[in-house]
Parts: sequence; structure tokens; C-alpha cells
Amino acid sequence: MGAIYLEDKNDMVNAVRCLYKSYKIFERMGTPERQQSAAYLDAIVRKIGEERYHAILSELDSGD
Repeated sequence: MGAIYLEDKNDMVNAVRCLYKSYKIFERMGTPERQQSAAYLDAIVRKIGEERYHAILSELDSGD
């Protein structure tokens, strides 16, 4: 879902939200799929910058 937000809709906020959640789930499971989520997240950081990326994560943590 995060890839659709990123690639088809260019919606960085929802892309980060979905991809970060999937990354954390895959990380807890210990699966290699987390690398794909991490690669997408890295691409987003390069596109929008660290500051905006962390702002989106802060919104996610606060439940907004």
C-alpha cells in the first residue's frame, strides 16, 4: 500500500505512514521483507528531506 501512495499518488505522508508501519512489523518478525520497506523509506527521505520525514513520523507517533 505504501508503494502505491509513493509511486502512483505521490502522497509522501501516507506512504511514510504505511511503509514505516510495515517496516516495524517486518522488523519484529525478523523477516527480510523489512529491507524493501527500508529502501522505500530511504527514497522518501532523499526526496523530501530528513526534517519533513521526521515530522511525518512525529505525527504518526502522536496519532494525528
